[in-house]
Amino acid sequence: MKIMIIKSKRWFTVISVIIACAGSGKRMKTEKNKILLEINGKSILQYTCEKFIACSQISEIILVVSEVDFTTIKDLAEKIIIDKPYKIVIGGSERQYSIRNALQEISSDSEIVLIHDGARPLVTTNTINKLIKEVNENSCAIVGVKVKDTIKVVDDYNIVCSTPRREYLWSIQTPQGFKVDIIKKAYQQAVQEGFLGTDDASLVEKINMPVKVIEGEYTNLKVTTPEDLKIIETLLENEVQNV
Repeated sequence: MKIMIIKSKRWFTVISVIIACAGSGKRMKTEKNKILLEINGKSILQYTCEKFIACSQISEIILVVSEVDFTTIKDLAEKIIIDKPYKIVIGGSERQYSIRNALQEISSDSEIVLIHDGARPLVTTNTINKLIKEVNENSCAIVGVKVKDTIKVVDDYNIVCSTPRREYLWSIQTPQGFKVDIIKKAYQQAVQEGFLGTDDASLVEKINMPVKVIEGEYTNLKVTTPEDLKIIETLLENEVQNV
């Protein structure tokens, strides 16, 4: 009698998130990494990680860090990332090089990867889930908000050249999401061409893959300057009060 073995298909998509933590405090005018700054007793990185920990669709978390912050972030991760597998990866001299290092460490089963700035602690689970849905349907998607102000294009002498139509302009945030094979191909081509992009999506655009923009939230701010920190501190306090 022959025995037939039928392999069952995995019923869920393995999704990794890379959280970029290798920045500095230069524009924040602080000696330590801005994601280690605390608001109400919790680091900015902890607020960020908690959003992805709370998302049931996320399978693993990859923190990409500078060598100088490795031990500090390792100790922090041990306390806050309890229910999901995670890795800590040393980054490079540029964000793009850091993400490339992290992409090499994601699970071999991973089908989708989200890439997020550790300094954006106000991302919501709703935005993360919306992005995952869009990547499942369209392979590449990013989060953004419509520009509210009029934008001017100027020349080297600050003379206005043109005024683009505002309805076509978006301010892009993170997370950005991609099918793993696509983003890895984009990063490989960037290495071959010596191309340094302004974000992960710009690398994907270079290999002629369409990138869908989904509407995020204006509160998904990035901590860059002391003024940003004050605004984010207020928003985080409101977030805690409304839970």
